[in-house]
Amino acid sequence: MNQFDVNRITLNGDLSTAGVKEQFSLLLEYIVRMGESDLSSLDKSFSLEINLTKVHALDACGCQLLVVFLRTLRKRGVKLFSLMLSDDCREKIHSLGFDDELFNGEFA
Repeated sequence: MNQFDVNRITLNGDLSTAGVKEQFSLLLEYIVRMGESDLSSLDKSFSLEINLTKVHALDACGCQLLVVFLRTLRKRGVKLFSLMLSDDCREKIHSLGFDDELFNGEFA
């Protein structure tokens, strides 16, 4: 089961084309709930932990979803985040060319 709070979101299972619809719904719910929170009360050191250690399938579609999610959060004022990944997910992100967007925090 996927869970999240203001400081942490955990995704499990399929983050590929086949499972991205379910993950999209969860990430959208997180953004809506975050919008209901008073972000101005968060101090400058607020950091979001995104735990992907239990994701067993990841492809370019899933990486794109993560990039869009992080861009949206940045527009809402979240500057710091950390990704917890399995070695397999890290290798997939690298082989698909999403290193800069997901590891360096460079969001246009």
